[in-house]
Amino acid sequence: MHDAMWVMDEFALHKGHRYVTVIMDAERSRVLWVGEGDSREAIRPFFEWRGEEGRAHIEAVAVNMNTALPTDPETQPTSS
Repeated sequence: MHDAMWVMDEFALHKGHRYVTVIMDAERSRVLWVGEGDSREAIRPFFEWRGEEGRAHIEAVAVNMNTALPTDPETQPTSS
């Protein structure tokens, strides 16, 4: 898993207050992860699944202005 450029965004389902966060491979235009919620906790399982080696290959992440999503690779969620 060496996807290096990602896009992360959250959106409301059915115009309600229920959100999901999607992480996509920007180079291949494919969905890598969809997590329930719009917080760091929503994407934590994705980063745990990727593991340390998978996170090491991140070159760039495009995110919107949601301050709940991490933008600094050094602060990415890690396994406990």
